[in-house]
Amino acid sequence: AILIQTENSAVLIDAGLKKNAGELTAALRAAGVKKLDALILTHYDKDHAGGAPAVLEAFGAEAIYQPDYVKDGKAYERWQTALQKTDAQVFTLSADAAFELDGARYAISTARQRAYERDESNNFSLVVRLEWGETSFLLAGDCEEERLAELLEAGVAPCSVLKVPHHGRLDALSGAFFAAAAPQIAVVTSDEDEPEEQGAQTLLTREGEIVCVSDGKTVSARQKN
Repeated sequence: AILIQTENSAVLIDAGLKKNAGELTAALRAAGVKKLDALILTHYDKDHAGGAPAVLEAFGAEAIYQPDYVKDGKAYERWQTALQKTDAQVFTLSADAAFELDGARYAISTARQRAYERDESNNFSLVVRLEWGETSFLLAGDCEEERLAELLEAGVAPCSVLKVPHHGRLDALSGAFFAAAAPQIAVVTSDEDEPEEQGAQTLLTREGEIVCVSDGKTVSARQKN
């Protein structure tokens, strides 16, 4: 789960497992969140969407952004039930989208195919690029090789912070993607394998919550143990 806060906005990207929903809602309250301006689900795997119904019930959302595919499983079913109870605007994206909140600019990239040979749910991941002043954050969901190929073909602009795809698991295009993104800071959420660092400061969420702060010109990162 990734919380993005500006002075007057709060956006949550993904919501972790159902069993951790209480911990997540408590952390959001501790961060001062009262309502979400946007909730973005990158894809419907249980470790990304499982806690979303509880978050939506606790905080509501002005807008919800989600990918356009169907997934078998309880996490997806619970999420569909939660959507029936919300008054949020729901955007099920089959094409790229963009919006701005309190000076933060969000661009959402969607899958280019309607089906994938392998790892379909991961490859349907929405990819979010957030720009704040001169700094940028590239949040790559659980994209695997087929989706990384699409992103590389479209062109990957360098970023200040990269949320490394798919918990840091390496595949054939990981090195090329990491080189194109050229992040100063890389965040892995959070597997035993680490990406090629290539000069980036690399932080792992399994070692504690990570806080990145941007003043619009530079980004700093720290780990809360």
